[in-house]
Amino acid sequence: MPYGSVLTTLAAADPERVALVCDGPGGSVQLTRGELEAWANRLARAYAELGLSSGDFATIALPNGPEFFAACLAIWKLGAVPNPVSHRLPPPERAAIIERANPALVIGLAQGSYAGCRCIPAHLAVDAYAPEPLEPRTSPHERAMASGGSTGLLNSSWRPTPPSTMRSALRRCSRAVTPYWCRDRCITAPPSAPPSAVCSVVAASW
Repeated sequence: MPYGSVLTTLAAADPERVALVCDGPGGSVQLTRGELEAWANRLARAYAELGLSSGDFATIALPNGPEFFAACLAIWKLGAVPNPVSHRLPPPERAAIIERANPALVIGLAQGSYAGCRCIPAHLAVDAYAPEPLEPRTSPHERAMASGGSTGLLNSSWRPTPPSTMRSALRRCSRAVTPYWCRDRCITAPPSAPPSAVCSVVAASW
């Protein structure tokens, strides 16, 4: 089953079950499966309207939080490939990754940040888009991760989509925000973040 369809199935079975909890300095944010599914579906339609389609790369330069996970899910729902990078990367390093990944969309940066790349801000307004599920699509790659450039130039590598769970895929994509697993929660936070800034993906069945 495509990663984007897993949440659709879970949301249909138990829409009120908590799927994601984010605790930060501004308070706690909690999303149910139904809410996360609707948000990801709206985002996917917005991304599609901006030109993202199956097989395309989408660079995610978002800080730790619900937006990061919703973006990953939306990208998978279109059959596209998440390319997560740290939002704290110096502009020259980020530019090198974007140049090599050649993404159809860069999420988390102001429009016009990179010539030739369509960039959109972190908090994209998507209420006008339909929340219903999209037709299932399978990404050709689970993700495209950037190397550290230890052998010279920074570059991106990608791995074929394996028969694994969406939970493990989200964990691997969120390595850019340092995840830890505790029971049925994926707890993530940037390396320099205070203990209060954590985000938990809650769903043992993922």
